[in-house]
Amino acid sequence: MASLHGITVRYALSLDCLKGSMVVGGKDGLGRLITGVNVMEVPDILPWVQEGQLLLTTGFSIKDNQEAQEKLIPELARRGLAGLAFKPKRYLDAVPAAMIAAADVSSFPLIELPPEANHPGMLQGIYSELVNRQVSLLKKTVEVHEKAMAVLLKGGGLEQIASTLAQLVDNPVAIYDQERVALTVAFGDTEQRHSGCPDNLPAPDSLDKGRIKWEKFTVNQEQYRGVLCPIIGGSTTYGLIAVWEQKRPLRDIDLIAVEQAATLAAMTFLHRKTVQAVETKYRNELLYDWLGGEVEQVEELIHRAKLVGWDLENSFALLVIDIDEYGQVVSKARRIADSLLKVKEKVQRAIIRVMDRWRDYFIIGDRGSSFVLLVRVKASWSDRSIKERAREVASLLHAELGQAVPKLSCSIGIGRFYPNLLDMKESYREARQAIDIGRSVKGKGEITGFEDLGIYRLLHSSTSNELKQFAREIFVPIQAYDREHHTELVPTIETFFRCNGNLSRMAREMFTHYNTIVYRLERVQEITGVDLNDTEQRLNLQVAMKVAQMDGLRNG
Repeated sequence: MASLHGITVRYALSLDCLKGSMVVGGKDGLGRLITGVNVMEVPDILPWVQEGQLLLTTGFSIKDNQEAQEKLIPELARRGLAGLAFKPKRYLDAVPAAMIAAADVSSFPLIELPPEANHPGMLQGIYSELVNRQVSLLKKTVEVHEKAMAVLLKGGGLEQIASTLAQLVDNPVAIYDQERVALTVAFGDTEQRHSGCPDNLPAPDSLDKGRIKWEKFTVNQEQYRGVLCPIIGGSTTYGLIAVWEQKRPLRDIDLIAVEQAATLAAMTFLHRKTVQAVETKYRNELLYDWLGGEVEQVEELIHRAKLVGWDLENSFALLVIDIDEYGQVVSKARRIADSLLKVKEKVQRAIIRVMDRWRDYFIIGDRGSSFVLLVRVKASWSDRSIKERAREVASLLHAELGQAVPKLSCSIGIGRFYPNLLDMKESYREARQAIDIGRSVKGKGEITGFEDLGIYRLLHSSTSNELKQFAREIFVPIQAYDREHHTELVPTIETFFRCNGNLSRMAREMFTHYNTIVYRLERVQEITGVDLNDTEQRLNLQVAMKVAQMDGLRNG
């Protein structure tokens, strides 16, 4: 906001002390700021000029020097002066053509003064305007600061900040969060209380830190000019403030009010975040006491739930959302100086967005790499309806997380439904198991329901080393053969079981010749000693394959 400390050349030309002046060159530079005035009547003036000055001259020091006339304008422009006001007739009949041409090239205002103009009058007139402007600026700054402090001392929230700012700038104001969701809108009067606010705004993190940016806004299909100011506290960007010129043009002094409001909003966000952190701590403690089986009586659970604002009137379906390769996420966050907290906040905001759109009650908690989500259902619903609801929520979460954190992957596990609240610990355990097994069998970033795991549930519950040895003896040798000979026996046997032994269907699915399929199956039988025509031996191979896939077993 450099314009707060000066006046533009364009504005100066409207002052009485410059009445009758004419711009003869460099018209594209009339927006340059004048912060001072100087007079040039000696040849060595350049060492004494300063950036932002308007230079006054009669041309005496350059009247007989063509080279000096040609070099003067480019040198003044390079030094950042505001412009040159030239009074001809006394020493030069007219402003030199070389100077006019140089002014146009440099977009440096070259002003021809009228004969009656005098340097003392211009000095006094411009300096008076600059001083008056600073006095007005100081007065307005004090007013803005006093009103901002009044809001702060009264404990006002974002609504009061927006309302006060709207009155100060006499225009509508909207405050947005990090996701560009409008948290509050103020119009400064009651007539426009139901008007809309800008959308399709840039991300707050994309704005220059602490800098106001002019934008074109669309509000109710109408175009407005306005400003955006990021709300920043320390290294955190909490959101942004938008102000648009619906009633009058914004003045430079209004931008001070916007910046003050942004500082106040950052303090409000920080306070809100601190309160939420405390509330989240107590809610997480209760949630994991509940899911860990530490709460033994329903009455105790309901009592503690009321203290943290939870409604446990109905039952819940349980989902666990777990960040894949959490350790790598932690180390990467440190390398790029980005806190792990920001990563988890992005995931949590994505979950909350989905549930807000779902428009039903939910409970969310987090610990380490995981988030637990309880989605309200009714015990009177059929098992199928509850399962479909949980699966639908999981699908929406999967899609939203893919957009919100595209560089991360999150696995989602769904536990079985238990109508008794104290049995939710079983659903939590199953959801965790579903994630573990799903990663082993299907890979990272997938949705896995415990009920859909089939035989994997039995295999996962077994801790017998004999079971793993069983897989190593029968299935792992096929994997080893593939690695050594660059063959595709494992995909072939997987397709064999999926197609129920139908070789023609296998050939079509694998885009492979029928005889090649036959050859590969013969090799499998030779390596494993399994007769694929024997039902019991075939089952042994299939179970060994699932154990190897689930446990990530490899030969050796």
